[in-house]
Amino acid sequence: MRLLLGIGLLVAAVVAGVYLNAYHGEVSLRFGEFLLHVPLWLAVISLIIMITLWIVLKSIVVGLWNYPGRWARGQATRRRAKQKEALKKALKGFVSGRYAEAEHYFVQSRGEILDGEAQLLAAQAAHQQGLMQQCEYYLQEARKQGVDLVDIDVMRARHALDRGDAAVALKIAETIAHNCPKDVDALYLRLECYRMLSQWSLLIQLVPELKQYTHMSKEAREAILIEAYQGRLIALSQEKGVQALHELWRVVPRSLKKHPLVLIAYADGLSAHQQGSEAEKLLVKQLNQSFDAPLLSCYSRLQGTDANKQFAQVQKWQLSQPETIAIDHALARLAVRAKHYDKARLYYKKALERSKDYQIELEYAELLARLGDQRQALEYFRAQLSHEH
Repeated sequence: MRLLLGIGLLVAAVVAGVYLNAYHGEVSLRFGEFLLHVPLWLAVISLIIMITLWIVLKSIVVGLWNYPGRWARGQATRRRAKQKEALKKALKGFVSGRYAEAEHYFVQSRGEILDGEAQLLAAQAAHQQGLMQQCEYYLQEARKQGVDLVDIDVMRARHALDRGDAAVALKIAETIAHNCPKDVDALYLRLECYRMLSQWSLLIQLVPELKQYTHMSKEAREAILIEAYQGRLIALSQEKGVQALHELWRVVPRSLKKHPLVLIAYADGLSAHQQGSEAEKLLVKQLNQSFDAPLLSCYSRLQGTDANKQFAQVQKWQLSQPETIAIDHALARLAVRAKHYDKARLYYKKALERSKDYQIELEYAELLARLGDQRQALEYFRAQLSHEH
C-alpha cells in the first residue's frame, strides 16, 4: 500500500513539474555563504521525490524489523493447524478404542491446544492399554501444565475403580470431598465406591448431597435408595438379628416400603429369622393391592407358615391371573411344602409348558428324585448341566 502511494507521489511530482515549467520562477536556497537558485518546478519535484523516498525507505525498514515476528506468527499458525489435525485423529482413535494411536496423537497435540487437558486424555489412553507408569507420567505432566489437582485426582480414582480397587478410589474421593464438599465428580465417585464396597448406610446418607449439588433426577435418586435399602436389609439379615431388621424397616421411607425389591429383602430376612407369619401378612397385603411376580415368588418360599393356607390364597389370585407362570410356579412350590405331590407335579408341568425356566426345571428334578422317579429326574439334572455349559 505504501509502495503504491510512493509511486503515486512520483507521478504527481512529474505532473506538477510539467505544469510549473510553464511559470517562470525560482527558489533561492542559502547554505552558509552559498546561495543556490533552483527553478520552481525542479524544487517542487525534488521535494516530492524526497518525501516519496522517505516513505519507501521507512516501509522497507519497518517490514524488515517486523519480519521475525510475522514469521513466528506464521509458524505458530501452521503449528496450531497441525495440532488441531492431531487432536482430531487422537479423539477419533480414542472413541474407536485405538488407544495406542490416540496416545500418540494426543502427545502431538500438546502445546497451545488443550495444554494439560491433552495430557489427561493421553493418560486415559495409556490407562486403557494398561500402561500404568506412562499414565502416571502424563498425569504429572498435566499437573505441571496447570490442570486442577481435583481433576487429576478424579482420574486417578476412576483408574483405581477400573482396577477393582474401590478402597483406594474411595480414599481419594473422600479427600476431594473434604477439600471441595460441592465437587460433583467426587460425589459420583463416592456413589460408585459405596456400591462396590456394599456400604449401604453411607450410600443412603449420600442421597441428600446428590439432590443438593447435582442435577440427578428424582427417579435416579429413588433407584439408589431402593438399591441401598435392599442391600442393607440383606446384610442385616445375614449379620444381625430380627431386631435390627425391624429398626431399619421403621426408617425406610413409606413410598419405598411397597417397592417389590425392598419388600422382598425384608420378607426374606424375616423368614430367615423364623418370622414368616409377619412377612406373609405384608406380602398378602401388597399382592392384594397389585400383582407382582417376584413378590409372589417370595411369598411361595416363606418358611414357618401354613403351606395349605398359602396354597388356597394363591388359588384366589389365580382367578385374576389364570395364565401366569408365576402362579403355577408358586402353586407347585406350596403343593410340595403341603405334601400334595400330585398337584405339585401338575403345576410344575404347566409352568414348564409355558417356559423352560432354569429354576423351575431344577425344582421339578428335585421333586422327581424325592418321589423316586430317578430316570426322569436324571434327565432334568442333565438338562441343567447342559444349560450351565
